[in-house]
Amino acid sequence: MRFSMPEEHLRSPSARRIGLYVHVPFCSVKCHYCNFVITLDRTPPQRERFLEALRREVLQAEKQYGRLAFETVYFGGGTPSQLTEDEFTAAVGFLKKSFIWDKVREFTVEINPGDVSPEKVQAFVSAGVNRASVGAQAFQEELLKAMGRPHGAEQIREAVSLLRAGGIENISLDLIFRLPGQTPAIFRESLNQALALAPSQITLYDLEVHEKTRFGILQNQGRLRLPDEGEHFAMFETAVTALEAAGYRHYELLSFARPGGESRHNLLYWENQDYLGLGPGAFRYLNGIRSQFAETVPDYLRRCEASEWEPAVSDRLSPEDIEWENLLTGLRLDRGVTLADFTRIGEAVRPVLKRLSDAGLTEISQGRAALTFRGRALAETVFSALIQAR
Repeated sequence: MRFSMPEEHLRSPSARRIGLYVHVPFCSVKCHYCNFVITLDRTPPQRERFLEALRREVLQAEKQYGRLAFETVYFGGGTPSQLTEDEFTAAVGFLKKSFIWDKVREFTVEINPGDVSPEKVQAFVSAGVNRASVGAQAFQEELLKAMGRPHGAEQIREAVSLLRAGGIENISLDLIFRLPGQTPAIFRESLNQALALAPSQITLYDLEVHEKTRFGILQNQGRLRLPDEGEHFAMFETAVTALEAAGYRHYELLSFARPGGESRHNLLYWENQDYLGLGPGAFRYLNGIRSQFAETVPDYLRRCEASEWEPAVSDRLSPEDIEWENLLTGLRLDRGVTLADFTRIGEAVRPVLKRLSDAGLTEISQGRAALTFRGRALAETVFSALIQAR
């Protein structure tokens, strides 16, 4: 049955676990698809200013929530690997002073190929990092250039080699599909190159074109030529077939892992657990409240320096809201959801899931619902139908 799952992941919804996400906004370039909160100002004064702002936010979070005990830690961005060894060590140092790290089982850092050196890997390992997420995105030089990526294919392989040599074996690779100029055959070649590196996980990203990005501008000008719907589906089908044949479990909508290689931190999100987000643009979800402290890097720095701690965005979720989020995030996972858990929204949900099942997008068995292969390929259709019933 597709609903089987290791016992450690069949947890009670009331057993709240907490992850830590730290957003590091520095980038050497802005990729053509990027819609994240970043800055290209990497001067020493700006970096010093950011670290001091982060330290202040950490102290405020400790004051507000107490000494939280994290299960996972994730440095994302931006580009955390843009930090120097001393800067990274300093950031982890003041985080450890304010929070409890004894129960941290996974500490991930996002890596940009080209940023890695033996010294940097040693700093990561000394700080407790045991997992790296490498932004490969593609293995064709022309595609990397077309995306505005600041690295080449050989640097991906070099980064993986340096990470392993330094003691970080748990490595995830990111790949993007539906890129301009990308065909199913070209995407399969990227998959083959990624598989040759034998990572613990491969995460796919279905290209999203945002209006204010370089790709968005080109699209508005009619100059962005993306793969058609048939090619798009063929890429997804190719990925699922190739990765499952290579022993990777399709455990989340676009994530594939070898046994034990699943991202514990991302599972916290898909299981709708708690997390503290620090840094510009980061969200946090604690005590039933989802909030974002600042929406831009300048606003983040200014507000931390002025000790203005009211969040820019805050939303308290009702019990019904939480059930809806449990449903939408839970359906991303291969095990799906237990229908009996939805005591408040069940009447609205069941007929929609039945219609989706009749359309071949979901399957319902033994009181659980999950996406079919077709449902995963057309996940936006599934989620849209459920959101309309909300």
